[in-house]
Amino acid sequence: MLADVCARWADRAHQRLRPWNEPWTTRRIRVFWVVTRMLLIIGAVTAKLLGAQHGVLGDVRLYDHWGHGLVHGNGLPAGDDRWQYPPAAAIVLAVPSLVQMVTRLPYEVGFLLMIIVLDAVVTGVLARRSVSAARFWLVGTCALGPVSMARFDLVPAALTVAGFAELTRGRWGRTGLAVGAGTLVKVWPVLFVAALAGPGSTGGHPGLPAGRAMRPALARFAGGLVAAVALVAGVLFGAGWWRDAFGFVGAQKARGLQLEAVPATPFVLAHMVGLHDGPVYAWGSLQFGSAAARRVAGVCSLVEAAVMVGATAWWWLRRSPRTATDPADRMLALLLLIIVTSRVLSPQYLVWVLAVAACRPGWSGADGTTDPAGVAGRRALDRRITIGLLVICLISFVVYPIRYEDVVQGRVVASLLLVLRNAVLVVICWYAVRVAWRPPQPPLPRPEPFRRLPPSTQPDQPASAAAMSEQAKPARSRTAPPR
Repeated sequence: MLADVCARWADRAHQRLRPWNEPWTTRRIRVFWVVTRMLLIIGAVTAKLLGAQHGVLGDVRLYDHWGHGLVHGNGLPAGDDRWQYPPAAAIVLAVPSLVQMVTRLPYEVGFLLMIIVLDAVVTGVLARRSVSAARFWLVGTCALGPVSMARFDLVPAALTVAGFAELTRGRWGRTGLAVGAGTLVKVWPVLFVAALAGPGSTGGHPGLPAGRAMRPALARFAGGLVAAVALVAGVLFGAGWWRDAFGFVGAQKARGLQLEAVPATPFVLAHMVGLHDGPVYAWGSLQFGSAAARRVAGVCSLVEAAVMVGATAWWWLRRSPRTATDPADRMLALLLLIIVTSRVLSPQYLVWVLAVAACRPGWSGADGTTDPAGVAGRRALDRRITIGLLVICLISFVVYPIRYEDVVQGRVVASLLLVLRNAVLVVICWYAVRVAWRPPQPPLPRPEPFRRLPPSTQPDQPASAAAMSEQAKPARSRTAPPR
């Protein structure tokens, strides 16, 4: 029922936003990028001054603290329970500190400059693939608000987009290098490997060979992954950051059920009506601390692992091409499944979703579907996913940072907004799963070319008027001599 309501709403919104569906020019993309990025930076710096209940630069100040320690020989902050990132994240967070040492720019300025440069690169790569994809990325990050610029989640997102771009060109080694580096910054790009799928499910994508030709491509991809690991390991050993490189694992395991996670929705409603205690700050986030919430968090971890293993086995072990041909469709579905079932969900996670969704083949129409009914169905699902993701980003922006204190205190309007965001997220996840697990559409049968058969093999056909008149003439003997 909720999915049908969302579908009707998305179709109506598509009709009203028809002018925005017209192709954008490159100049319009550039102007929109400059204007929106200026607004996002201003919003990040002056969030509370503009009326938001919560600032977004708190994590950047924490990055400053960690980066200062990294460049001054203190090593990874494994003793801090808020350090929950793979070791390559230290390299990213140390870059603004190095810029600060050389140029005397404040850490916040260097960090925002780094993110802006990466955002420009992502926009350029997507624009070369499809102007519509670049427009979706720009509008989506703008709808998400300044949190998209005030977190380093754009770094693995940029590496993932680069991986998809190199995959389209058939450069498997570079694809593996980008995906491996993104995984070592934040773990989620490893879903690219699961979504790549085996030889039985990859035919149809321009960068994916089929059958046995897939094996050398996978070998080059694995070589890129190994190169990324070796490169990061070399930097860590050279900088002396190799100690406690895996200390983040314990902090991740200790995290509970975060306030904004989808499985925490019942606790949000119970807190809103006074039947449950509010969230408490622990392990770098606000989470529910009751015994029931801890049990739900444990179940979420098991469900996440089951989803990951099940999807990987389905795509890699099946021998018939029973799923969508593009890895971006599969990765988006798997990423949304992981986010929906996760015990942790922060608004910056939507940057991952926007990046993967912008790499789908539907933006250029190259989805491998040849049946007209399949084309119409695919476009309808793409339209609903696109509009739904933008709505999710916009609601998330209202929830955090604008009305976040109201959510923490369990006030009705803000709590219901969070519940609505989670409900729409579940619906969009369902749509993405339908796209990823849809059977491929069979190609339309081609008509046989017309070939004129010799007279002796012509089939019996109704006689034409000319033939009948010819038959009406008196027959002549073929052996009679001419007169």
